[in-house]
Amino acid sequence: MSTLHITNGDCAADTLRTFLPDPVNITCDVLHDGPIVPAPAWLAAATGEYDEVVLWFEHDLFDQLLLIRALDALHDQSNLSLICIDRFPGVEPFYGLGQLNAGQLASLTDTRSPVTPDQYALAQHAWAAFGAADPRELAQVAHLTTTSKRARAVLPFLGDALTRFLAEYPSVAHGLSRTEEAALSVLRDGPSRAGELFWTVQARETSPFMGDWGFYTILRGLASARTPLLGIHDLTDGRDLHPLTVTITDAGRDVIEGREDAIALNGIDRWLGGVLR
Repeated sequence: MSTLHITNGDCAADTLRTFLPDPVNITCDVLHDGPIVPAPAWLAAATGEYDEVVLWFEHDLFDQLLLIRALDALHDQSNLSLICIDRFPGVEPFYGLGQLNAGQLASLTDTRSPVTPDQYALAQHAWAAFGAADPRELAQVAHLTTTSKRARAVLPFLGDALTRFLAEYPSVAHGLSRTEEAALSVLRDGPSRAGELFWTVQARETSPFMGDWGFYTILRGLASARTPLLGIHDLTDGRDLHPLTVTITDAGRDVIEGREDAIALNGIDRWLGGVLR
């Protein structure tokens, strides 16, 4: 029987290839920031060539968006199976499949289960809401998939992931996203190298989902705003932020302490799912 395995990135894929005789493909678009990236054309084309397609994903926002996109694109396929976990015995803290060695990943192979009609239906609904120009429908889906036992049984990790995504919308308290707020909150206590700041902010996440380059893009935006909320020492175009020192500005301190509003100071130019502001 021919089988295709699809997972979330090179780390997991390279390990899977050490023991699987079957091809392993990667889908790893960053969907939680920027315009929607449609499912790659190869996804639907390739899956029709195999007797079984196994999806390997995890619980965080990055993967849950990839998962609902894949299920939406492949909704008419009857040969899909799913492996999706939020923990692994002896691995603490568990961040994702890329942490696991070949033996650990191999032990998951027999846990795969066929994708059900309910999973397809919920994923299609969630993906359509994610791409809508009005985010209120996505908020309703996030609420449903967080509070409904039936919905949680269908896609157990989707509700928490979508709730975290919605936290990237500006807060009514100060106009910052949750990631921006976390970064400025850390910097309020003193300067930090960008690489250290990334890990400190990620440690505050229940399920880390963001890479360092995405985080550095957020820092660059806060530093280059009309009214900068932070400063980056020795910043030049194209330079890696990892070793550079980041400090909060007076304006940034005013925002994080509630005396100013980030959007009132700098406006907003952000694309989240189907919403462009």
